[in-house]
Amino acid sequence: MPETTEKIDWLAAHEWLVHELLHETRKLARCRGKVDGATQRGFDMALQAVLAHARNVDPRHLVVAGRSDSTTIPYLLYAQSRAEVHALRREAAGRPKLPKLTRAETKALWHTVQAQREVIQVRQDEGFTLDQLGTERATLETARAALRKINAIRKLQGEHKHAGGAAP
Repeated sequence: MPETTEKIDWLAAHEWLVHELLHETRKLARCRGKVDGATQRGFDMALQAVLAHARNVDPRHLVVAGRSDSTTIPYLLYAQSRAEVHALRREAAGRPKLPKLTRAETKALWHTVQAQREVIQVRQDEGFTLDQLGTERATLETARAALRKINAIRKLQGEHKHAGGAAP
């Protein structure tokens, strides 16, 4: 199909065959209940004609038009990209899905951070020094870091409200 006139003739013939297929499909769709043999044969013949006509085309000469009809891409590139999309979807479907973090879980962690801060404050009021509260302070810093991570994960999940505001 390298010649322009051949392409135009092929497209006109294919358009006519597709029109016939649509006509036969409409007749088939109008049948309620059991379809008679003539209607089914008409549809089958129209479908086979379209498929046979399309088999005569070298895919290197086909192009796929974009939605705006202003851009086109070669059919082989289109087919390759569609195959890649299907492969990526299969791969994504095979990956385990992580549980979605809820606001209640984030809020519970925020309360844990606040409770640890109060533990340190009570211990200081009892006379302990900050050097003596090293383990408790390390636990508080770990909990704060965990809260920051949880808030970042929730933000990525599309929930922009964070429990307790900014991490202390």
